[in-house]
Amino acid sequence: TGVNTVDRVLSRLSVVSVKQMFPRTAMPSTDREAGLSLFYAVTFSSPNDPFTLAEQLSELDEVQYAEPWFIYPVTFVPNDYNPQSQWGLVKISAETAWDYSQGDQTIVIGIVDTGVQLSHPDLAGNIWTNPGEIPGNSLDDDGNGFIDDVHGWDFVGVDYANWVEDNNPSPTASNNAHGTHVAGIAAAVTNNGTGIASIGFRCKILPGKTTADNDIRAGGSAYILQGYVGIAYAARTGAKIINCSWGGGGGSQFEQDII
Repeated sequence: TGVNTVDRVLSRLSVVSVKQMFPRTAMPSTDREAGLSLFYAVTFSSPNDPFTLAEQLSELDEVQYAEPWFIYPVTFVPNDYNPQSQWGLVKISAETAWDYSQGDQTIVIGIVDTGVQLSHPDLAGNIWTNPGEIPGNSLDDDGNGFIDDVHGWDFVGVDYANWVEDNNPSPTASNNAHGTHVAGIAAAVTNNGTGIASIGFRCKILPGKTTADNDIRAGGSAYILQGYVGIAYAARTGAKIINCSWGGGGGSQFEQDII
């Protein structure tokens, strides 16, 4: 650099280059712009901590300040994100969160609810598939007690009045609007130009249908009949997160024991 004190500090590094950051061939147009000529970038290959080096240089009388050069990722804004309608994502600062994490395919989210529309165009790509089951062979390949539970399980079946745990590997029905809704909030496929954006869109959705097919109420919802059985299944199947968007008065020791 030609400044002895600065060169003395830099001599301890494997310096690759010292470059003026804003080299100019013309005279600056303003006093403020003139200050740009005083910025220099030091590149080095030795394993020195840039924060420590910056502190050492900043202590020199000839240096006003020195800092590490920070590198930033591009902010991720998916093409199916609508801040006007998806106010919840705005509330939790989703755009900032997506720059750190967008979920992970190894994370399974259990949706214990009214079932999930498996063929939904904004969900189908993120529906969990049981790696231990061979679809359609009517065998319990993974030995977990559920035959062909390839994409989750239906714990109630058709009839609300006479429900029993159904031997049904398809956790979907015509009244699955609520479960489909919350599954989309958790992990809808995102940046696909379709539907909505979700907060953890690289995660997988494990549906657990805990309502009856013929229990159709306002908004397509239904009463949760086997919620805690569904929670146990999701946990034992490997869900790291379990969503239960339901509740009410009452409670039992059984429920607490399951939790």
